[in-house]
Amino acid sequence: MKKELEEKIMSLDKDLKIFGEKIELVIVGGAAFVLKGLIKRSTRDIDYLNKVNNKLTDLLEGYDINNRVITFETTFGKWEDDTEELQTNAKNIKLKTISNERLLAARMFSRKRFKDLTESFKNLNASINQTKFENILLELIEYNNPIFIGEFRDNKYLIDELYKTRGWNETKNTKRIRES
Repeated sequence: MKKELEEKIMSLDKDLKIFGEKIELVIVGGAAFVLKGLIKRSTRDIDYLNKVNNKLTDLLEGYDINNRVITFETTFGKWEDDTEELQTNAKNIKLKTISNERLLAARMFSRKRFKDLTESFKNLNASINQTKFENILLELIEYNNPIFIGEFRDNKYLIDELYKTRGWNETKNTKRIRES
């Protein structure tokens, strides 16, 4: 859960200090949901999107921190300008994640962790913008390959649950999303 991930990050921070290194990680996936307090389940690994110095890769792997998710980068779309900093006590690690809207939209293209989505819908309170979410979904629909589009089509029923949970009204973009 969140405490275990924070402890892992602080242990890595100590090792980075010993090596005289600093890094920035853009966290995605289950760890991002947990660290943002959007879900309460446990996760062993921490996935990150950005590139890091190759000499640090082994150190990160030792903490089960990896960028294997880079294979699925298209499910995150144009994420580079849509990040926010996560607050930690780490001195040698700058942690970021993609926006709540992009995390949820990307999860719509995944065949796993539907429970994450429905739990997240309930925990987001006012921290998700409908227009931004819809625009990101449309971006990802245009940007993605057929495999991910198939997953999205299987998950479209979640759109109804999200709108119902959030009390959102349908827009022109909602109709475009449903028709995709």
